[in-house]
Parts: sequence; structure tokens; C-alpha cells
Amino acid sequence: MNLVGKICVCLILIISLGFMFLSMAVYATHKNWREDAEQLKSQLDDRKTENERLVERRNRIERQLRIEQEIATQELIKVKGERDALIAENNSMRQDLDTTRLTQRDAIEAAKATQANNSQIIKELEGLRAEIRKEQSDRDSAFAAAKKATDAMHQKFNELIMAEERKQMLVEKVAEYSNWLASLGHDPNRPPDAIVPRVKGEVLVVRQLNADQLIEISIGSDDGLLRGHTVEVYRGNRYLGRAEIRDTEPDKSIGRIIPRTLNGRIEVGDRVATKLRVG
Repeated sequence: MNLVGKICVCLILIISLGFMFLSMAVYATHKNWREDAEQLKSQLDDRKTENERLVERRNRIERQLRIEQEIATQELIKVKGERDALIAENNSMRQDLDTTRLTQRDAIEAAKATQANNSQIIKELEGLRAEIRKEQSDRDSAFAAAKKATDAMHQKFNELIMAEERKQMLVEKVAEYSNWLASLGHDPNRPPDAIVPRVKGEVLVVRQLNADQLIEISIGSDDGLLRGHTVEVYRGNRYLGRAEIRDTEPDKSIGRIIPRTLNGRIEVGDRVATKLRVG
């Protein structure tokens, strides 16, 4: 091979090495762009998932607030109805008292008139004892009627006083219980069965019954838990789901996991609470 051939071979070798390094640089750059795109797509998917979870949580809280508002409205209507009934009963008793007083006054006036008439008859007709006895009998009847009316009036008056005292006592009791419930953080207008105590416990047993997942927890009726209450299941800072209480015993309860709230696998030792702080 002459010198020109050697020079050509060297040039071809150099050019080949240049193309090889250029190809490697292009490949490395293309690979970095692809990894960045995949990383950004993964972050976007995570943000979408987090947004969907927050939207679902907001909707759940709004539904719960609407339910509690409806319950409070119904209880307020019930209390107003009871108040109106007490007012109507009080007005009726006052009318009865007025009627009794009128009857008593008429009876007293009749008794006075009869007594005056009898006195006049005794003075003028001393010889007519039979007629005097008849008048005395009439007077006794009128007096008995007056006494009966007086007794009835006193009875109605005492009943009115007792009703007023009972009404005042009930008003004071309602105010006292309302203040006590408000100091404990409860709405006094909610029905008693809707007040869930703030208690915590743990999952003792997890089992499957047909399509339902059941859990046995370490809090029961002695802690104020009732059938129909709900408890939240969590592990550390992770929320796992909600269970509805099916049956209670003094020291434990059985709950059914609500499928739409399930957010992970529930295991023995997970914590439960009747209420969790939101936010």
C-alpha cells in the first residue's frame, strides 16, 4: 500500500471515530429527554390522583354537613312544636280558671240572695215551719254548690300553679343540659342517638363474611358506642376506611367496613376512632 492509500485509510478511520462519537452524544441526549418526560408524566399522574382524592374528601365532608344541618332543622321544628303545645295548654287552663271563678261568684251571689230571702221569710212567716225548712234546704243546696265550685276552683288553681312550676323547671333543665352539651362540643339540637362519643381503640380481629369485611374492635357499649355509629380505621397517618357498628358488647364491638371508604388493607393492630380531626 502506497502513502496515499495509507493517508486515505487514516482519514476514513478518523471520520468513522467522529461519526461514532457524534452518534453516542445524540443517543445520550435523546435518552435524557425521554427520562425527563417520563418523570414529568409520573408527577402529573400523582398530582391527578391527589386531586381526585381531595375532591372526594371534600364531597364527603359536604354530604356530612348537609345531613347534620337537616337533623338540626328537624330537631328545631320539634322543639317549637312542643313549645306551642305548652302555650296552648297554658291558655286552656287559664280559660278553665276564669270559668271556675265566674261559677264561684254566681254561686256566692245565689247563696247570699237565698240567705237574705230565708231571713225575711223567718221574720214574716214564723208559723210556717214547713216552708222555712224547705227554704233552708234550698239554702243548704246552694251552699253545697258554692262549696263544690270553690273546691273545683282551688283544684284548678293548684293545677295551674303546678303546671307553671313544671314549665319553669323544664325550661331551666333544658337550658342547663344545652349548656352542658355545648361545653362538651355537641350540638344541643341533635338527637341523643346521633351524638357519637370520642373514643379510640384498635382492631382485634379481621374476617370476611360473604361480600362484607368485618372487624372486631376493642371499644364497646361501656364506652358509649351504639349500633349504627361509625368508626374510622387508620394506621399511623394513613386513613384506611370507615366501619359501621353492627353489634356491641360492653368491651368490644363488631363493625362492617363500608366498601366505598376502603383505602387500604386493614390488619389486626390498626387503630380506630369514632371521630378524626379534618384538615
